[in-house]
Amino acid sequence: AKTSNFHLGNVDQIVNHIVNQISNFNQQYSVNGRKIDGVDLDLENGISADVIDALAQKFKQNNLIVSAAPQVYLSTGSNINSNAPDNMVLTSGSSDGSELSHQNVYQSAISHNSIDYLLVQPYNTPEFTVDGAYESSVHIVKNVAKALNNTVKTSCANASSLCIPKSTKIVVG
Repeated sequence: AKTSNFHLGNVDQIVNHIVNQISNFNQQYSVNGRKIDGVDLDLENGISADVIDALAQKFKQNNLIVSAAPQVYLSTGSNINSNAPDNMVLTSGSSDGSELSHQNVYQSAISHNSIDYLLVQPYNTPEFTVDGAYESSVHIVKNVAKALNNTVKTSCANASSLCIPKSTKIVVG
């Protein structure tokens, strides 16, 4: 089932449109040299890994900073252990309950160093815990941050679970 209007066939069109909008805005409205220099991929409702990777790479090719706002979720079970977060995924969610919500759809873009900043959402994906804390708990941000820190590696080549390169900046909000 198709869960969004985004697909690989229109990635170039989407990127070109946004890059042109940014360029036009910067030409007309830049103040004291301040310009828009990036995009935030806050993609929801089940965007696939291929589309996220293609968008991020094409924005980087246009010399833009790329941030992403993935939702934290899990591939299996009902709890993420922050010391060994092998079942932790960064997802674009899904409005139809498809398996995309349990897939690590941001990994390819992250591994290609196409995402500069991860603005991770420890919400919007209820019914699981991180070290026993639900998203309504004040401890969720601390536990998610600890779990994410345990996925940071020097190299993500051949990673079988979530892996974030050391060069990526992470914000949990």
